[in-house]
Amino acid sequence: MKALKVVLVAALVSLTMLGFAQSTDIDRPVFESKYVSITDVKPLSALDYAIRAQVDYSLFLFSHERSGFYIANVKISSRIIKVRGTYKEWKSYFIRKRPMLPSETVVKNKGRIE
Repeated sequence: MKALKVVLVAALVSLTMLGFAQSTDIDRPVFESKYVSITDVKPLSALDYAIRAQVDYSLFLFSHERSGFYIANVKISSRIIKVRGTYKEWKSYFIRKRPMLPSETVVKNKGRIE
């Protein structure tokens, strides 16, 4: 009787492990990604700083006019955000003037606060 119980417990454990092994999806990536339009990015946000640090702006400013979309993978604190937009939208994003932070105005005025 004890041997039968051991076999049943072993079968139960092995079937449970088999169920967990089949529930993982190999094709699905482990990280989560989110699509954001370049026109929805707010100035002075964390995403704005990450885009300006990680995306090469010379691709849009100094190249010929292109048609189609460009998708940039931007990493912010272990999350990947896919920022999409046309080449024209990307160019206007990098040309657009950002509002300055108070700390940036102090540096620009060489320490004088106005």
